[in-house]
Amino acid sequence: MVVTEEEPEDLKLAYCLYGLQQATLRFDQAHWHRNEDAFVSVAEAVSWAVALDAVLEDATHAGRDGREYKRVRGSCDDGKTVIGMKFVRNHVHHAAEMLSWVYVNALVGNSAHGLRNFWLWTDLDNLDPKPSDQFTSGRGLYASRIGGHSVLDTLLDANRFFLSLVPALPPLPPSEVGEVRVPFILPERWPPIDNDRRA
Repeated sequence: MVVTEEEPEDLKLAYCLYGLQQATLRFDQAHWHRNEDAFVSVAEAVSWAVALDAVLEDATHAGRDGREYKRVRGSCDDGKTVIGMKFVRNHVHHAAEMLSWVYVNALVGNSAHGLRNFWLWTDLDNLDPKPSDQFTSGRGLYASRIGGHSVLDTLLDANRFFLSLVPALPPLPPSEVGEVRVPFILPERWPPIDNDRRA
């Protein structure tokens, strides 16, 4: 399916998904000593995920049903992860709370083959300062599905959820020179980490 100017809703969906995927790739490249790079890229990824979620909640075109979308989202773990991301997004965007959302838990590799960072989300109870009580949407699912978990895994969960939807989300249109966009693939890196979903 090719997105055209006559399909603005499909274009919106395509760009939101592309934004999530590109921010996920940028997060995957964040250096262990650059917490700000990790935080900025993960905040962007979460923002795109929540924007895409909001569009799908209200979608009524191309065979989409917002009510059915909400049912599917609430019935699977990956969808619940997306709901939990609302908690992060709302605190970053509305409360401007630059909390210590992510931290490096492990650094694996060597100088010959490169180093790989293993970032985790901070547990809800360990966020400092404590998040505002004004924005609670997704709080419980942040605690159960995100806090203490691998950041990359949760971003992959969100990507997998959106890519599993029926009807499928539309791809971006070809580039101005006619190049078809390549599918979203995280690059393989050495060495694998236990339980790494790409290993």
